[in-house]
Amino acid sequence: MIDAFVDQIIPPDEWLGGSETGVLNYVDKQLVGPLIRFQLLYKKGILAIQETYEKWYTKKIEELERKIQMSFLEIMEKGKMKDPV
Repeated sequence: MIDAFVDQIIPPDEWLGGSETGVLNYVDKQLVGPLIRFQLLYKKGILAIQETYEKWYTKKIEELERKIQMSFLEIMEKGKMKDPV
């Protein structure tokens, strides 16, 4: 899921995307190093995002097209993560 998100932020084109350039590895290293105080919050947030996404779309984010992934990220960014029902 995080790889799908970082590819939205740094999309692959003629250059490598976020997942291919090691962004997730960088985040992981930060969360066991200088940003360790945020590790639990990060894990809880990721689980909440994943649960919400799979509830809305019944699939994992990486299984859906980029346009739907971006739409979800925009909803999340605007703070409108409410049940669609």
